[in-house]
Amino acid sequence: MSALERAEADIIAGNYGLARMRLESYVSSEGYDAALLSRIGQICYDMHDPFNAGRMWVVSPAQGEHVDRAIDFFLKSAHHDPRQAAGQILPGARRPSLDDYPPKVQERLRQLGLAEAVIEGKTTMTPRKRAFRDRMAVGVFMAIALACVGSCVVGLKTIVSWAF
Repeated sequence: MSALERAEADIIAGNYGLARMRLESYVSSEGYDAALLSRIGQICYDMHDPFNAGRMWVVSPAQGEHVDRAIDFFLKSAHHDPRQAAGQILPGARRPSLDDYPPKVQERLRQLGLAEAVIEGKTTMTPRKRAFRDRMAVGVFMAIALACVGSCVVGLKTIVSWAF
């Protein structure tokens, strides 16, 4: 039984959460699938989860008043910041080029100001945040290295004291 068949069986059994997780995992591993993203959005909407419904529908061709409300809820949750919103979209749902999305999705992303932010490979981290992250990583590495060296010195001193 494929992941898609298992997800449909989960839905029939009323286990929408597991179905959503299976389908999100499938998209993340297999890549963009407009119909599947629309389906996941509908599952989230049926679960009364407008954030995740909007997160899926923003990159799907789904249409309707409820779709627009869910996408608006999603964008409000991201403070209407394109980078923050794009960072919430499944990696498998991000494409290398805007032209790789269906025309309705391209139009939606342009209207919402998300066109550049959702393109796969575009960073959602500002240069300032990236520099801070890099400095923190170096600091943590140095602290671990010093702890290791200190442990070796103390250990060597103890071993020498045992020997003599």
